[in-house]
Amino acid sequence: MLGLLPWAAQAQAPAGGTTPSLGTVLNADGTLRPGGAGSFDATGYRMKLDSASGQPTFRPAGADDDTWQDGFGMNGADGIVRAVARAANGDLYVGGEFTIVGAVAARGIARWNGTAWSGLGNGTAPATSINNGVSSSVNALAVLGNDLYVGGLFSQAYTVGGPVAVNGVAKWNGTAWSGLGNGSTVATYNNNGVGVVYALAVLGTDLYVGGSFTTAYSASGSMSVNRVAKWNGTSWSGLGNGTAVATSTNNGVNNTVNALAVLGTDLYVGGRFTDASSASGSVPTRFVARWDGSAWNGMGNGSNVATVGNNGVNNVVNALAVLNNELYVGGQHTAANGTSGTVAASRIAKWDGVSWSRLSSGLATLASNGVNTSVNALAVLNNELYVGGTFNAVANASTSVPANNLAKWDGTTWSGLGNGTAPVTSTNNGTNNYVTALAVLGNDLYVGGAFNAVASASGPATINYVAKWDGAAWSSLGSGLNGADGYIRAVARAANGDLYVGGDFTSVGPVAANRVARWNGRAWSALGNGSAPATSTNNGVSRLVYALAVLGNDLYVGGSFTTAYTTGGPVETNNIARWDGTAWSGLGNGSASANIINNGANSSVYALAVLGNDLYLGGSFTAAYTTGGSVRANNIVKWDGAAWSGLGNGSAAATSTNNGVNSSVNVLAVLGTDLYMGGNFTAANSASAIVLAQRIVKWDGTAWSALGNGSATATSTNNGVSSLVDALAVLDNNLYVGGLFSTATNASGPVPVNSIAKWNGTTWSALGNGASTATSFNNGVNGTVHALAAWGNELYVGGHFSTVNTASSVTTVNRLAKWNGSAWSAVGTGLNNGVEALLVTSSQIVAGGYFTTVGDGSKVTVRIAIYGAPPPRYR
Repeated sequence: MLGLLPWAAQAQAPAGGTTPSLGTVLNADGTLRPGGAGSFDATGYRMKLDSASGQPTFRPAGADDDTWQDGFGMNGADGIVRAVARAANGDLYVGGEFTIVGAVAARGIARWNGTAWSGLGNGTAPATSINNGVSSSVNALAVLGNDLYVGGLFSQAYTVGGPVAVNGVAKWNGTAWSGLGNGSTVATYNNNGVGVVYALAVLGTDLYVGGSFTTAYSASGSMSVNRVAKWNGTSWSGLGNGTAVATSTNNGVNNTVNALAVLGTDLYVGGRFTDASSASGSVPTRFVARWDGSAWNGMGNGSNVATVGNNGVNNVVNALAVLNNELYVGGQHTAANGTSGTVAASRIAKWDGVSWSRLSSGLATLASNGVNTSVNALAVLNNELYVGGTFNAVANASTSVPANNLAKWDGTTWSGLGNGTAPVTSTNNGTNNYVTALAVLGNDLYVGGAFNAVASASGPATINYVAKWDGAAWSSLGSGLNGADGYIRAVARAANGDLYVGGDFTSVGPVAANRVARWNGRAWSALGNGSAPATSTNNGVSRLVYALAVLGNDLYVGGSFTTAYTTGGPVETNNIARWDGTAWSGLGNGSASANIINNGANSSVYALAVLGNDLYLGGSFTAAYTTGGSVRANNIVKWDGAAWSGLGNGSAAATSTNNGVNSSVNVLAVLGTDLYMGGNFTAANSASAIVLAQRIVKWDGTAWSALGNGSATATSTNNGVSSLVDALAVLDNNLYVGGLFSTATNASGPVPVNSIAKWNGTTWSALGNGASTATSFNNGVNGTVHALAAWGNELYVGGHFSTVNTASSVTTVNRLAKWNGSAWSAVGTGLNNGVEALLVTSSQIVAGGYFTTVGDGSKVTVRIAIYGAPPPRYR
């Protein structure tokens, strides 16, 4: 370690002589290559010690993302969890459709050790979106010895050394991924695996694989295996063909396999099939079958020949579990079949080896047993059966009991999970969306699915896609995780320095917050629930939030919603609402109760701006409502605190042609006493004339003016920009305009500007070309600009772009860049997906959008990112 210190110190001085760069001896993860000895120039690199191994790692100094604040990971995962399994040492494996778990970038598969998440494949390197996990959905997990087997829809497994070709199934040995079938040959798509996998099970030292595949691949070739196959550690085989060569008709089953379970030495198979095949012919097996190691068997026909009506169940099987040497079968069925007839079994049934039975002590009717819709998952804990699915009720005899997607069967009675000793209701137990996976560790049940909240007698709790039930209470896996579960479109600063965010989320961190929330530097709070726990119906607004503005101590919220929620009930607010710190109110209804026609605007509000004591709204509306009726307002309107007014009609009554603009307003900005607006419009209306203003226009309080035509009359070709405007900011009395345009037009002609331009009050210019004439490739960005924010002498630019252009170079910036008036630069490594909102102060950059990590994937920050130190009171 001491021998490396001079290298780190050398980074403080320019390179001298011919000393080679440190980059020549680095691995992809920043560690030193074996044998890398001597003196190297570390200029432009920074050193960190890996927290797990203590090894030094080096990264380009320009890619330093340490300034991004920690703590904005996911409270759970960012996508559906479809499989959970216990590791040999008691850790938990989780698989599904996610890319983030907690504060870790993990693609489809992750490991939870009881305190922290980790990816599989990245080794000691920070987890990123391309160095761990698999390329698509994980549907099934199984542990055999110290190895984890993973099944799903994927074709690659990722490591720091690069991807490994794996065809629907892969093995993780704790340090490396490998395919099943290629042996010592380099893995390719057609020399290992089987295709789409939905189920895995271990019997002895063999792995059984089920899915929708019909072929298994190996280095020696391929073989026909129909939806179920055995892997013995070195080779694949079908089930049914015996010593005969496997064909499309002599093994496996005739449709998809969804579930596998082992009871004794037998393998049970469930799915969508109706026949199982062998060398001697096919056996009718209705959606569930038993494989005894040499032959297929129906379940229910006893010693009789299996037929379509004397065995199995009457619809698709999704889950299997063993309890006390009996098999439980869950799915979409309503009956189980035997030689003596059918048994009414509502989505779950028990097989004791001889006959079927329902799960209820009541009458033999569908309404008196099982659950009311599909079962997706089963697990056994302390001799009790846990059931997950899409249902909302279970049946005890003739009594229906609310159970939201999750229930427990103790052998005689059904119950929900979460209500404790309180009477069970439709809101005090289970999850708020379907359950797809269950696993047991010790005395705890782990639950995966599509939910983002769990319920108990004390109220709901926000937990995304994976949760733990300890028999009495719910908990999330991880803490201090404050990311959002949907994109953030708007950010604003409260009078006291707190942060407001708005967008399309329903939770932020552990708080249920409906599309608008407040961050005080260490914790989130919702708006509307008061001292009550936040729920999906007592705070926030009903649909998308596009814009936020602070006027005094009030927050104004614009979007596409019709309702604001409180503990006292909903408030009708049409696309615009005011939050005064304790209550929501509409704009226009005065002292009257708010309703759908006495306040707000008649369609979406996309932009808000404060000028003096007035609030301006831009959007796609044509009218604003009051108790006295509506006011015609074409896509832009002013609210003075008591009344609405259009812009342009002067003292004349507002009409459809004498005010506003002719298409949507996306963004507003104030410069001095003037209001600027940008959007999709091409004309602004007044009582006396129409001004042809191309996507950007100025309102001085009495009249409209276009930008670029000078003293000439505005036309469709001598002003504005060529296409969409989506962002505005003011810096040093200049207006900066962002969007998706390619030219800005002066009276003398168009100027090539790539999605961003500067207006100095008289002339348009590009950003980046310097003294060179602007061209289509020497300025601006290579995509769309959605957000602009200014501080001091710097302009921050966010959007859906990856590079910025200058007269001499192209620089990678990944959706976030800084312009200092003469040059572009990156902000760390940027972010991995679109930036929709920016707010800048002297010490922080706040970004909101679609992203989940910083640009190089080394830090998770889910839909909100803060670059810079927290406020002093929270440091």
